[in-house]
Formats: sequence, structure tokens, C-alpha cells
Amino acid sequence: YFQNTLSINATFQSLRGNVYNSVIIENLQVFDSQDHDATEILSIQSLDLSFNLLKLLFYEDKLQSVNHINVTDVDYHIIRDLNGTWRHFKLLSKSTNPYKFSGNIFIDNFSLHYLDYRGWQQKPLLKPFHSTVEMLSGSLKFNSPDTGILELSGKLTRSQEPFVISGYLWPTKKDYLIHFNTPALSIKHWISYVISQEGFTDLAGLASA
Repeated sequence: YFQNTLSINATFQSLRGNVYNSVIIENLQVFDSQDHDATEILSIQSLDLSFNLLKLLFYEDKLQSVNHINVTDVDYHIIRDLNGTWRHFKLLSKSTNPYKFSGNIFIDNFSLHYLDYRGWQQKPLLKPFHSTVEMLSGSLKFNSPDTGILELSGKLTRSQEPFVISGYLWPTKKDYLIHFNTPALSIKHWISYVISQEGFTDLAGLASA
């Protein structure tokens, strides 16, 4: 399904469950391309799908058979290489009909990793910039196939301060609006990376964002 329908490079270790209403995929890995040196972008320790068997058998769009999804121990990597290219995977559907999913995706222990080798200046960074948000938990709810509502809360690893991610996804429009909120962001760590200025190398303090 991943390869033939969504055109993404993915592997998993095991598949188990009750074939009548649920299946569990363990150690799922998704890569940014089909190349032999592809970069891992997403890993999920456990993905539990609850589905309607009749819909699975008779509906062309298999996503319509899914009632809800539980994902546990997730790592997602946002990576920018030395050339300034963002490494990510693309969902390239081979179907002419848009996919429709109405249900809830429950997320437990999600870590978001940001790694930038390039930076925002003319020359690449001497040392890659890295930051992680950990222990994110919450949900992505599709009360209708047109709109998904995202609510996640966790901690910024460096400061251990609360970090909230919220927003909306519109699958049919291929669009989204994401809001990040934390009360304490390290100026020394972030500001020198985002808006680095000559002569300003020793910054201190916290800022809300």
C-alpha cells in the first residue's frame, strides 16, 4: 500500500492483530526517497489501526474503512542539508480521486527533531543547528474528511518548558496552518541561528514564542 498507492519508501518489522477489526504495525520507518542512501524521516514504534472489515473489502479508498489510529513512540526529523534542501517524503497518490478519512489519530510520545546543516547566511554553518521537542502527546481529529484539527503538548528538550503545537490540516487543498507556542525559548540557542549578526556572539536570556 505504501509503495503502490502512496509512492513512499517505507519498511516495517512486524504486522499482527485481528484481521476482522484491527492491525498493529511495529517499527515502521519512512524514508525521504527511493534511493539506496535515503534518509529516515519518520519512525513509529507502534501503529494500531482500528477498521471496518466490510468497508475495507468493498471501498476503493481504504482510508474510509479506518475508524481510528493510535501511534506510539514517534520520531519525525526535519532536516535541511548543506545545499539548503529540505529532506522530506512526499505522498504522491496514484489515484485520481482524493482520499477521505474521518476519524481520530491519537499520538503518544512524539519527538520532533530539527536539524539544519545550512543555516540562513551565505555560508553553511560550521556546526549544525539542532533542537528537539519531546514527549508530545495529543490528537489529530478529522470530524470530516476536509479538515483535521491538531492538538499536541510536550516539552522543549533544552529548557524542559512546555511546548504546544496546534493547527489545522486541509487534505483536499493540500494546505495546513500550524501554530507553535512555548513560554521560554533560549535566546542564545535560537536567536543567533535565526537572525545572527556580526559581533553578537554571546547572547543570553529567554523569550516566549
